[in-house]
Amino acid sequence: MQKLYFSLVLGSFLALAIAFSASAEISANVDIQRYGVRNLSNSESVFSQNTKAAEGQDLEFSISLRNISANQANGAVLYVYLPVGFPLDTNSIYIDGTRTGGNISNGLFLGNINSNSQKEIIFKTRVNSYFNGYAAIQALVAGDNFNSSSKYVAVTKNSSGSDATVNSFSPIYTPTPTPTLTPNPTPTPVNNVLGVSVLEKNLTKQETTWQKAIKAEPGDLIQFSIMLSANTRVTARNVYVKDTLDNFLDFVPGSVTINNALASDVLLNGPLPVGDVAVQENKFVKFQARVRQAEQFGQEQIILSNTVNAWAENNSMVVDSSSVSVSTKQTGEKKPAAVVATVSKKNTGTGNVAMLVKPKLEAPKETAKTASTKNFLFGTIAFGSFGLLLILILLALVILLFTFLVQEKKKNKDKPVTT
Repeated sequence: MQKLYFSLVLGSFLALAIAFSASAEISANVDIQRYGVRNLSNSESVFSQNTKAAEGQDLEFSISLRNISANQANGAVLYVYLPVGFPLDTNSIYIDGTRTGGNISNGLFLGNINSNSQKEIIFKTRVNSYFNGYAAIQALVAGDNFNSSSKYVAVTKNSSGSDATVNSFSPIYTPTPTPTLTPNPTPTPVNNVLGVSVLEKNLTKQETTWQKAIKAEPGDLIQFSIMLSANTRVTARNVYVKDTLDNFLDFVPGSVTINNALASDVLLNGPLPVGDVAVQENKFVKFQARVRQAEQFGQEQIILSNTVNAWAENNSMVVDSSSVSVSTKQTGEKKPAAVVATVSKKNTGTGNVAMLVKPKLEAPKETAKTASTKNFLFGTIAFGSFGLLLILILLALVILLFTFLVQEKKKNKDKPVTT
């Protein structure tokens, strides 16, 4: 009996542990139910998985996501990997009919998606001269508590001999934001001579480390650093560089430097000549930009991009990018209710005007972060209540078994001893 008792208790606790472990894994399912593209320049009205396009034509993409599970999908982020030749129109991104900023290749933050709810995303690109004739463009959604889902559309150049399809192939994509400039001078198709890397740091937060991706709040001042280097034993001759900022990042005039020497602001409006980059030499082009104010942003986090294009007389264009994750969420400690003074004028009858100050309490508004924390807390409490119920059942079972054992032992003592 004692062996049965201990086995039952041990098995129950193991089952409880497995239940807790499973709950921390995949609990939602977000599906890309529709992903299509249409050529606006050709007056196409229907989104499809295949289209044709030529240089200078405008394409519009439409993506429909749905949470097909019974649980909330947390922290959904959409990635659309636009290859070279398809520069994103950052003013064209809409989520459920509301325009937002960011770079969809670096990740468009969608937030939490309730059960059986959906998100509609639309954006545009314009085909440029870097389109090589065929592109398979991948869309992928990922999140905290669900597996990623992806689909593809195909774009074929008008001059191509046959239509492309998106069935049964393994696309090779370039998840790097696309250059929007036709280089001048025309680069010679030589590779691996010139290298470029862009990093950044948040000056408002007094960051000292250069990073590829940082976090910021509205109004923060960001500094960018573009490193140009010669990757081989050949000097990169007559180097040019151009930077493209997200629309929600405002360039700070007069902040451009080359190796700490002041340079022209033409870096953002046209190519900035940097000169030669010799072997084992690095040149650093730095500048600053400020994140726009809070009223420019929505309630959710967005990811802003910075893209740098560089080329040389003896090297074709190379591209690199960095990202700034911006949120209006409160990141500090909870602050007590603020006292806001309301000032009103009152005539005292003596010719003087008295200023009456009426204090008014304003509770801090709930932000996306506090709401997310609250949802997590409530979910934890809900599951904790279920776990507590299981523990109580186990305790009741233990008490019943213990009582049974005591009674059996007492019966054995009460039996007369026979000789």
